[in-house]
Amino acid sequence: MGTHKALCRLCEGSDMTFIQQLESVTRGLTPHRAIVSSLAASELAVDLPVVIQPRPEEGQLSSLLLGWDHFAAGIERVMVCLVDHPYVKRSTLVDLAAESEAFPNFLMWSPSYKRRGGHPVIFSKEMMERLRSSPLSEGARPVVRSLGDQRRWLDCDDEAILWDVDTPERYLECKRLYSLRG
Repeated sequence: MGTHKALCRLCEGSDMTFIQQLESVTRGLTPHRAIVSSLAASELAVDLPVVIQPRPEEGQLSSLLLGWDHFAAGIERVMVCLVDHPYVKRSTLVDLAAESEAFPNFLMWSPSYKRRGGHPVIFSKEMMERLRSSPLSEGARPVVRSLGDQRRWLDCDDEAILWDVDTPERYLECKRLYSLRG
């Protein structure tokens, strides 16, 4: 990408970075928010606590567990917003949080657009315990795939849950789509 994804600009002409956008759209959704990053808060230009990821090469699951450990006691669920999915609408996050409150007996809540799952997701405390047993090299995928009907799907109209910015080409496409959405 030429820079850390967190520091990529949302679209042409915008001063808002991916991480600043996520900070903005999650504001007020929960009393506990934090960022897991190898960059310091001063580099990210955010007001949230930053949990330093000293080994980013260990992957997303390592970062997820670091974030969870930051809060430890008293947290029943955690919403995981990936930095490379910054275009998700706030209403999607609000609806996903409401879904987890309305149906608390699930282990995971995921949005879907036209029957395709995306991000962000919410994990229950019990799910976090399962994720700890997953090898970091495999990430969360094997545990998530084993959930079956313990995963709650929320149909939404937000195509951006699928917009994963992993390459410069995909970044250009997502910026274009975001600009068209207005």
